[in-house]
Amino acid sequence: MASGIDAAELQRRIGGEVVERDSTPYEQRRREMCWNQLLPSARPAAIVHVADSADVAAVVRFAREAGVRVAVRGGGHNCYGSVLRDDTLLLDLSRLTEVHIDADQRTAAVQPAAENRDVARRLQPHGLAFPYGHCPQVRLSGYLLSGGLGWNSGAWGPACANVKAVEVVTADGRTLLADAEREPDLFWAARGAGASFFAVATRFHLDLKPLPGAIQTTTGVYPLARRGEVAAWLEECAASTAANLEIALFLAAAPPGLPVSDADGGMACLANATVFADSDDEAAAALARFEPRRAPGRALLHQSRQPTSFETLFGNVEQLFPNEQRVLCDSLWSEAPAAEMIGPLGAAVASSASPRSLALAGFGAPASNGAFAPRGKLLANLYSIWEGEKGDAANRAWFEGAKAAVEPLVAGRYIGEADISAAGAFERCFTAETRARLQSLRERYDPARLFASLARGR
Repeated sequence: MASGIDAAELQRRIGGEVVERDSTPYEQRRREMCWNQLLPSARPAAIVHVADSADVAAVVRFAREAGVRVAVRGGGHNCYGSVLRDDTLLLDLSRLTEVHIDADQRTAAVQPAAENRDVARRLQPHGLAFPYGHCPQVRLSGYLLSGGLGWNSGAWGPACANVKAVEVVTADGRTLLADAEREPDLFWAARGAGASFFAVATRFHLDLKPLPGAIQTTTGVYPLARRGEVAAWLEECAASTAANLEIALFLAAAPPGLPVSDADGGMACLANATVFADSDDEAAAALARFEPRRAPGRALLHQSRQPTSFETLFGNVEQLFPNEQRVLCDSLWSEAPAAEMIGPLGAAVASSASPRSLALAGFGAPASNGAFAPRGKLLANLYSIWEGEKGDAANRAWFEGAKAAVEPLVAGRYIGEADISAAGAFERCFTAETRARLQSLRERYDPARLFASLARGR
């Protein structure tokens, strides 16, 4: 086997499964490591599907002995498949999905590959919730390690702020519990380092929240040409509304039947406000600013105070991101006025190479926690989404052009969705101080660089 790895010996040491590079199932398993149909060509020396945390420690110790680097896959949601690295041991955690709930203490112990939707469904009967990631299929590991910008993060904070402790396997094969008092530096890094984390998280201990009694959404659909005034209005609302109100703007395909301009390419501007309230009265008060009489002009479509749930919210997001697609994405922090950022993004969306491509923006940023820190007051996400490799050249060109149009306004990137394999992208995910601290901690916890950082050249 490549890299001098004794696959039979590794298989003997673990209860999981070792898939060698020259084996029959290897190519299918390699493709399963990323949901995106745009798959990197990199070929790990072996893919190791671990069965439990003891397997993780055994794989790490084996890799040290064999002198081979380890790449860690928490769930494969990263758009760019960056865990696929040539000649590494790819340590796949996707079978670690246990969720243990202590309803009385309002806590949960969750393995890294548990999905947002599964955790939400398990917590709901107990009247509990968590700032889940917006995409239902996202696994908790990469989400929490990157900070976690999820539902109701204005009130609940980033998801990592609700992590009490993290169980990790370090590069020397030890299993540690990191929290505010034990291994506090490791705990700090585990809340925001993302793909640059220098250990393997095998379990997260979470603080849970009471399930909101009234989750409601108001949506207004406007012509794309009015995106600037809508963005300015939403930015003003975000600065003066309750923390439990989540405001987002979508530049995407218009709902069927609406009279949109040909010049807008079938796209529209969707303003969305979702409140996570204790009562209907509280929800009504929070959403009052989004009624038609308060909006900037007549909407093409307006839906007020629609009762919803986390399950429905997950379903709405799924509709925007269908399976079996080719995707490019980037996540851009900005300090610029919202209208300045939304203007060129809307122009790009109107001329996109695929009708599935879109941009969205979230207003306001949760407080910093651990290594996670917002790099701006607005987070804009850009997605190029298409089907079939024949569209690769056109959609790549469109995506790069759209990014270039707003690059002067970009203050940084969010490591959870940025292409950190691109030159310079990783550096823009953190402040210089945070990067220096992460580097120092990596030298302490992983001096031999056993773990392959997923940023270029690291």
